[in-house]
Amino acid sequence: MRFRTLLVLVTLTSLHCGKPQAETNTQANTQTSSAHSEHETSGAESVEADNPTAPPEASADASEEPDETATPPTPTEGMLLGCIGEACGGLARHLRAREGLPAQTEVAEVDEVRPAAIAAASAIYADLARQELASSAPAATIQVAFRALFAAIDQAKERITAIDNACGSLVAADATRVRPCATLRADARDLVAHRLDTVRVTLPRDLERRVASATDEVQAEVRAAVDSQTRRALKPQAQALWQQAVRLYRLADTPRARAQLGRYGAFAAQPNEP
Repeated sequence: MRFRTLLVLVTLTSLHCGKPQAETNTQANTQTSSAHSEHETSGAESVEADNPTAPPEASADASEEPDETATPPTPTEGMLLGCIGEACGGLARHLRAREGLPAQTEVAEVDEVRPAAIAAASAIYADLARQELASSAPAATIQVAFRALFAAIDQAKERITAIDNACGSLVAADATRVRPCATLRADARDLVAHRLDTVRVTLPRDLERRVASATDEVQAEVRAAVDSQTRRALKPQAQALWQQAVRLYRLADTPRARAQLGRYGAFAAQPNEP
C-alpha cells in the first residue's frame, strides 16, 4: 500500500496567534538569545511571533516603479516535525542539503572494531560517546540551561583534542596507524556534530511555569521556538565539525570512511577549505 507523503511544518517567523501567544514566544526567545550571548557561539537570531498583516492594495497607477530600496520580506522558517510516507527519506535529505548539512550520517558505535594499536585513543572516544550534552532534568532558567549546554560542548571538544593528541603520538611511533587514526578522529567529530544537530534543551522550570496555564498550541509554539533557537546557535559549530570530518574521512580512505562520505551526499562534495 502506497502512502502519500505528509509533511508537518510549524512556521516560526509568521505564526498566526493572539497577543498572549506572541508575548510568550517573545519572552522565551529573549531569554534564549540572552543565554547565547554569554557564549562565543554565534548565529542565534531572535524568533518573533508577529500577527501577519493584510497585504497592501495594489496601486492604481500601473506604471509606478517598484521601490528597490524596500526591505524584502522575511523568509518563513520551517521545522520538520513529522513525515509519513515512503518519500520521507528523500525529503529529509533534500531539506538537510538546503541547510548545508550532510544528507545523513551513521554515528560510529562505541564497540566499533578498531585496531588494537590505537586502543588508547579509542578509549577516549568511548568516553566521548557516553557523554550527554543536555540534561533531561529541567534547569531553573533558560540561561542556566544554556550555560550547562555550552560547558558540555566545551568538554566534548576537549575530548576531541585529546583523541587528536593521542593519535598524533601513535602515528609518530608507527605510520601505518594513519588511516585508522584518521577514521577515529573523523568519527569523533561526526559524533559531536550529530549531537549538536539533534540536542534538545529541556524547558526550564521558570518557562514551564509561565506556559503551564496556556493552551497546548501556545506550549507547542514555545517548545518549537526554543528548539529553533538552540539549533540556530549550534548549527555553525556542527557544520564546522562535519567539514573537518570530511577532510579526515578522505585522508583515511577506509571502508568506514568511504561509506560515511557516501552518506554525507552533496555535503562531502562541497569545496572544503582547511
